[in-house]
Parts: sequence; structure tokens; C-alpha cells
Amino acid sequence: MSGFATVVATWLATAPATATAPQTSVASPTPVAPLVGEPPASAAAPSAAAPRVLVALPKGSAALEPQVERAFSWSSLVTISPDSVGRRFPPSDVSRATAADERRLDDLVRAAEADFLALKFADATGRLDECAKIIDGLPPSVRHEAAYVRVQLLQGRIAQARGDARAADAFTRAAEAAVDVELDEAEYPPAVRKAYKAARAAVRARPRRTVDLTSEPAGAEVEVNGQLAGRTPARLTLPPGRCFLSLTRAGFKPHLAACPADATAVTLAPAGKDGLRDQLRERIATDPAWFLEPLLLDTLAAEEKASWIVVLDRDRGGRALKALVFSAGEHALKPVEPSRLLDAELDKLSLAVRGLVQRTQRLEAQAIETPLGLPALEARAGDPTLGSAIAFVRRKGSGDFLRLGLEARGAGRFSGTLPSLLASDGEWDVEYYVEGRDATGAVACRAGDATAPLRFRRAGSGPVAARTSASRWYLWTALAVVAAGAAATGVYFATRPNDVSVKLVPP
Repeated sequence: MSGFATVVATWLATAPATATAPQTSVASPTPVAPLVGEPPASAAAPSAAAPRVLVALPKGSAALEPQVERAFSWSSLVTISPDSVGRRFPPSDVSRATAADERRLDDLVRAAEADFLALKFADATGRLDECAKIIDGLPPSVRHEAAYVRVQLLQGRIAQARGDARAADAFTRAAEAAVDVELDEAEYPPAVRKAYKAARAAVRARPRRTVDLTSEPAGAEVEVNGQLAGRTPARLTLPPGRCFLSLTRAGFKPHLAACPADATAVTLAPAGKDGLRDQLRERIATDPAWFLEPLLLDTLAAEEKASWIVVLDRDRGGRALKALVFSAGEHALKPVEPSRLLDAELDKLSLAVRGLVQRTQRLEAQAIETPLGLPALEARAGDPTLGSAIAFVRRKGSGDFLRLGLEARGAGRFSGTLPSLLASDGEWDVEYYVEGRDATGAVACRAGDATAPLRFRRAGSGPVAARTSASRWYLWTALAVVAAGAAATGVYFATRPNDVSVKLVPP
């Protein structure tokens, strides 16, 4: 029996129940930001922000949550589960309106059945007319088709009780929508079951039809009367009588319609923010394979501002956990071991996830030569979506660091020219460290720090700039010199190949 037939049979037997990782935008700063005094080297640098990790728990695993909190205490942790997703992602206005119509429909059907049993046929008929209007306004679905069948059967019973010949038409409409359903003997009298059985036999005698179905984009999941029928493009063998199909793909609005008579091409529309939140709520609550949809994972990461998502699900036996890890920065699932573990082995999983996080938090920095003769700093981050990078530089032996904003070059690369005021008669002896900042401005990674800076040295080859005074006007003169070479330096970094060797600096 199909999924739709199962739901219809259940509903007929009982009264119905009431129902991109955010993308970081980096402005292009001037190659050298205004120089300001920084705390002396003795001051401790701020700690990197704890990465935000979301752990998705399997259904009925509230007892697992304290263990997860302990194992992932190194992170900024948030958990979600099928039991809590409804509170986290409340229904959209469209979903709430549909649910209200469904509740109204259920109430009307029960009231019409009560009127029928009280022999109030006119009242029952009026309520059924209201039901028909609601059903016509709802998208096709297993639940709504089950309501349609119940309405048609009740219309047939009323017509039969009145001796109206149109009872056969009502039973035929019910049979067309529920051709595989048997009526419950406890609920329906013999005369009704006999009339329905004859109508069902006539519908079953009709030939089945085959249609080709395509979609843009392809790969949409196809269901016919609630039963999985493949993915587009698909050739469908449709049942006789009334049927409906649904095309669903993560990130797109579901396409719900009556089964077509001929070959059909469907263009799926983007779901929009509310639609994606509805999909998250529905998938996490009912579909154990929801985490295989990168677009939904991207949406979840953006909603929760999470850099990493760890999904836990029970295996078929329910004794072990399956684990998948998603990196919002790379928009991809990452391999992790152990991928299957016992509840008591969450520490092992936490350690593996932390290793993945630390690799993306790594920042490599090096001072390099440029055609202008002015050295430059180049930094590369393990996270390609890092928001910005700031260097802090000083002449060796100086007490204060100067702040140097590095320009984003894409894919986690940043660069900036060292100001010439740091040189003395062409000799460079510079200490520096680099901080990578996330989209919120928090420190996400660091190469060196104020207490243990990195160092660049180059022997002098003649004076680079006259140094007559350490007064403030000299700083602004130096900035003008650097700005004059910024364009040429930009061309150099823009055309510089990506295979440049960069020294790994220990954190």
C-alpha cells in the first residue's frame, strides 16, 4: 500500500487529528591604515574568540546533551534537535495559514459527520461544501487528499440515505482518489462498502498512463500520492484516477500539483528565507538525512552564526551514533574519525572536530620583498572566508606597535606594504604579529603576538629616507610615500602567483 493509501486508510478508520555561511563582505582598505599607538609588548594580546559550533542531536536524545556540552566546552556551543527545532524555527506566515485551514477542515468534517448521524442532512451538506472550498485552496498533499476522500464518502452516504442517484458519483470520486483503500467494516455499513467497492473496481480497470517529468534544476525528489517515485528527470507510471505529485529540492519552493496528462517540465522557484526556515524545521524534525543537503546546512549555519555543524544520528540498531561534520567556511562536509561512536566516546569526536577547527584557525605570515624595494607583509589564513587581517609592526627595540591594515586579496590572503619609517639608513629590523578577524571583528586566528612577535631583518644598502626628527609630521610624510607606491604594490600582489612559498609560523 502506498504512503498516501496508508494515511487515507488510517484517517478513514479514526477521526483526523488537529493538526552561505554568511558571505563576508570585505571593503578594500588603503594599503596602510592610519598609524596609531598600540599597547607595549608586555601587554597580553586578546585571546582568539571561541569558534561557534552547532551540534545537531538525534530525536529523543535529551540525555545526551550534557555529555555534548562537556565534550565541546572548548567551543561556543549551541545544540538543536528534532524535539527543539520547532521552537528555534517557528512556522512562517504561509505555514501558519495552511495549518489554520487544516484545523478548520478537520473541525468541519467532524461536525458534518455528527450532523449526518443526527439526520441533519442539510447542515451536514452545508459543512461539506465549506470543506470542498478549503480543500480547493490548499496545495495537494497526502493529508489534504485524505480529507477529500472522507468528504466524498460522506457526501455519498448522505445522497444514499436520501435515495439520490448522485451517490454513485460521490463514491466514484472517493475511489478515484483512494483506489488502493479498503473501507473499515466497523465504520461503514455494508451498503456503503458495496457501492464504494464497485466504484473502485471501475477505476482500477482504467489503463495506467506514463509521462516524462523534468525540472530545472534537475535532481528534484518526486512523489506520487505521497510515495517516492525517483528524481527528475523521471518517467512516471501514474495510477488510474485522481493523483497528485510533489517535486521537492532543498533551497526551492516545493511544486505540488495534480498529476499531468502529458510530458511536463517544471521550473522550481527559490525558497526564500522563510521557505528555507520551514524546510529546516520540517527536515530536521522528520528526515534523518537532512544533513546531506549542503544548502540547508549553509542556511542553518547562517541562522545560528555557526562556523561548524556536527550532526549526530542513531544507526539502525540505535546503539551507536553516526557523525558528520560540516564546515561553513568551505561549504562542505569534512571527513572525521571516528565517524561512528558510542555515546561514551564523544570526547574522541570532540578532539577530531577541534583538530579540524584549529587547522582553519591557522594563520601564516611572512615579510617578503617587492619590486619597489619596500618590504611587505603577506598573511594566509586556513579559513578562506576570514573577514580581515591586521598587522602590528614596530622597529626592533621600540616600545609601541603601529597598526597596519592588510588588504584582502581573496581566498584568505592579505597583504600590505611596510611603512618606510621603520627602516634606518636602508636597514630593516622589524618585529610584527598579525591578527585575523572574523565578520564580527573578533580575533579568529593569529601569527605571533605582542609578547612573542615575528621578526624581519634586512641589511642596509643606503639611506631610504632622511630621518631628521621623530616628530609627528614625519609620520604623515611617511604615509604619503607609502601611498604613492600602493598602486604598484597592488598590481604586484594581484598578479603574483598563488604558489609562493610561505613560511609556517608557530602560533
